[in-house]
Amino acid sequence: MMNRKCKILFLFLLALNYNCKGQSGELKENGLVDTKNSSYYSTHFFGSIKSVQWYYDSVFGNTSSITIIEEDTLSEKTKQAIMRLHRDIPSGKVYMEFDNKGRLTYQITKYVGSWFDLQKRPLDPKRFFRYRYDEDDREKKKKIKIKNKSKYPVFNYYQLLKPNYSTEEFNFGYNIYIEDSVSRSNYIFIYKLGEDQRIEEEKKYYKHKLEIIEINDSELVTTTHFLYDKRGNIIRQNISPGDFGKDMPFTAMDTESGFCEDLHFAYEYDYKDRLEKVIFFGCNDTLQTETYTYHPTKDYITKMKRYVGGVGGDFQVTKNTVFHYDEYGNVIQRDYIKNYPNQILMFGRRLKLPESIYYKYDYDKYNNWYKCYIYMEGTKEGEPTAVITRELEYYEN
Repeated sequence: MMNRKCKILFLFLLALNYNCKGQSGELKENGLVDTKNSSYYSTHFFGSIKSVQWYYDSVFGNTSSITIIEEDTLSEKTKQAIMRLHRDIPSGKVYMEFDNKGRLTYQITKYVGSWFDLQKRPLDPKRFFRYRYDEDDREKKKKIKIKNKSKYPVFNYYQLLKPNYSTEEFNFGYNIYIEDSVSRSNYIFIYKLGEDQRIEEEKKYYKHKLEIIEINDSELVTTTHFLYDKRGNIIRQNISPGDFGKDMPFTAMDTESGFCEDLHFAYEYDYKDRLEKVIFFGCNDTLQTETYTYHPTKDYITKMKRYVGGVGGDFQVTKNTVFHYDEYGNVIQRDYIKNYPNQILMFGRRLKLPESIYYKYDYDKYNNWYKCYIYMEGTKEGEPTAVITRELEYYEN
């Protein structure tokens, strides 16, 4: 039982006992979450990225005939439905900044005006998140290694170590607009290591007051316990609520669950110890799975099959969706697998979808794309349905 109050510095003494023998002698990677390349943060960038902003150049720009859209083809609501459907393609919020260590530091969630109109216009300065990190905490956690490297688009956020950080965000309450109201919060992650230096336990705390470094049990959101196979791979994480989190749903991947006794993640690996399947399970039900297929000779993911059995997000069209990737980790094809043979694929009430949507990209010298061409007429040829632009800024070498 943790004392009601304890110093963060004291709690990290275990983490300082790092040595090179842990995890079957196969420690390979820094265990910290990489906010620059993470399916959790919807980010995927190469090089010394400083900032990125994205927007739609056109929707139905040069398309002569759209056979998959209802009669209101050119209506603003239909255009916005297409933009909203592909909000996951550009990576992250409409504007993001990173520091020179590759950490996300600032993001703006929308342009001035509608949430769903993503054509270029002034950024909304009141819809932001600002991140600040505990540098001492980061240096301690950098010493903790894990066996398997992070591979986009694998969902391994809960396998990795999270640095302590604080956020500032515009706070608009319960649909009540509060002028210039900013919410400030601290997120604190404490880790317990075993004798073999494997992570045994993660505790997540949420604090409202940044100036107080002491924590207590009433601020505990979740406790996660790690289980391993004989090869040192994490095969299961059991999740339980703390006093602060027990009345909230647990949200992960694209769905959520209550805190049932069986709430957990399970992981499966291929013969190279690469993560092959992630299972999110709770309340005696498979809430979501992701299964990854790797290139036969190159070390990148060519296909990911996603199953959502729980309460899916806004972008869920069918229970099963297959995503195909190029060697740079970008989606080149999205296939919807119908829930039943006669299902009409719809996004919202206006947008009819084909069974496959295709994507092409223009890349810069860092292999980050700056133009994305979306094809929604059941073919990957001809004029695109929509075009997305990303403006990328880099740190000087």
